[in-house]
Amino acid sequence: MFRVFYAFLFFFRKLFSLKNYFSKSRSYIKFLGSKYGGFYVNVEHPDSIKNLLSFGIGNDITFDLELFELTKCKVFMFDPTEGVYKFIQSQKLNINFFFYPFGISNVNSKTKFYRPLNADHISHSLVKHKNTSNEFYYADFKKWDSICEELAIDEVDILKMDIEGAEFIVVPHILESNILPKQICIELHPRFIENGINEFFKLILLFRRNNYSLAAINSSANEFLFILNK
Repeated sequence: MFRVFYAFLFFFRKLFSLKNYFSKSRSYIKFLGSKYGGFYVNVEHPDSIKNLLSFGIGNDITFDLELFELTKCKVFMFDPTEGVYKFIQSQKLNINFFFYPFGISNVNSKTKFYRPLNADHISHSLVKHKNTSNEFYYADFKKWDSICEELAIDEVDILKMDIEGAEFIVVPHILESNILPKQICIELHPRFIENGINEFFKLILLFRRNNYSLAAINSSANEFLFILNK
């Protein structure tokens, strides 16, 4: 069912004026990072990109590194997964990179964080789904407004989010806030959750109602770029 669903995504682009957006800015939309950890982003005005908030970095920060090389922005990285802090320490990062060992949710709390079903994988999740095991530990999570307040920022140029299904509870909270990211690079996981296709379209329509245009979809139809209309 989901294979048919993902194929269908390429036929509803007109609804979000994707063709029109590409006709104006296609040359500025670049895919940055590895095939596994990369996203599309608009780099038409690289000097105007001052910050990136990156949630769910795992052990792949290629997107963050390549965006920094283009923009020299501040990179704020968040992930409560065990082992990620050690991975970050092993990297030789510029002083404009900052790591925080907590995740994003719709509340400030210490919450169950489920381990992946495959122990060789790193993708933990705030929500229990078919790719998680029954094993969990408690990790710290904070809501969007609290994170922005802690960072002392009132504008977010780019939000990157790969949080394994928890986006369906986090994004509505972000879009209700006073700080709307100018670009949102996000991996959506409807296949992980109950009624995933319905929840996917509810989220897509929520982006549209909050004045975001769909600007790019990757070849696997699971990573999306939404841009806030001026």
